Amino acid sequence: MDQNDINSDDDGEDTSEMSATSNKKGMSLDMYFKVHGINLEDEEDEEDEENELDDDANDAGSGRQTSNEGTIKKKTRGKTTCKKLHATDFNDRREVEFFQGQPVGPTNEVVSDLNQLLGTTVRNPRFVTLLYTSWHGVPNKLKEDMWEYANQKFILPTSSKPWVMRGFCGAWKKYKREIKKEHFVKYKTKKEMIKNRPLEIPEVQFRKLIRYWSLPAIKAISAKNTENRLKQTCPHRMGSTNFGIVRKQLRDSKENSEEPSRAEVFIATRTN
Repeated sequence: MDQNDINSDDDGEDTSEMSATSNKKGMSLDMYFKVHGINLEDEEDEEDEENELDDDANDAGSGRQTSNEGTIKKKTRGKTTCKKLHATDFNDRREVEFFQGQPVGPTNEVVSDLNQLLGTTVRNPRFVTLLYTSWHGVPNKLKEDMWEYANQKFILPTSSKPWVMRGFCGAWKKYKREIKKEHFVKYKTKKEMIKNRPLEIPEVQFRKLIRYWSLPAIKAISAKNTENRLKQTCPHRMGSTNFGIVRKQLRDSKENSEEPSRAEVFIATRTN
């Protein structure tokens, strides 16, 4: 799990204008719309009128001739689903070793598989959707279900729960950013966004995401978050390798097995 994904803020997480009765740390999009008096039905009526005007203009310009241009998409590699990993039987679970609260073994493959499980779980609507202003708004019941599911696929110590939940959080936020970048930011009009929506997200849900991301307040917060990330002058270069593995490697490389200092970890994760 990329450390930046875990620590970075949600794009467009709005906590500044919520009412005193709302959850300041996050909520469902439906609750957010209700708190702020946003009526999605009014917007749909306006959209229908705009679509009718667009259709009339297209018919007039093309002589009502239809075309299949633009409907053929280049075949690309699909998203990672890790079906074999999710099909792991309870009796075939592998144990994960933790060091200072982070997974380090027994092999890099086991650690990588655990990360992949977390990442693909949050993309499964059976567990959670993207219809929340932030991870804080996801109900605790859903988070507990994901924790229990991870324990069905790996043998995890109870002390690992904080890291696992941060992993789910980081993966969910990363997924949300990817969807926004590829299916919202890339297009100028709502019609184009809907036409090119991610197939794994139902249209009714994606329309809510579009509405939320289109709000001026959310756009302003997103721009500020982007600006703050650009100010980072020395990001780590470890990718998905967690710092626990780096710390353990540094400790094992010393004759006296002394714990590495924060400065040593900082240098190791920025120069490798």
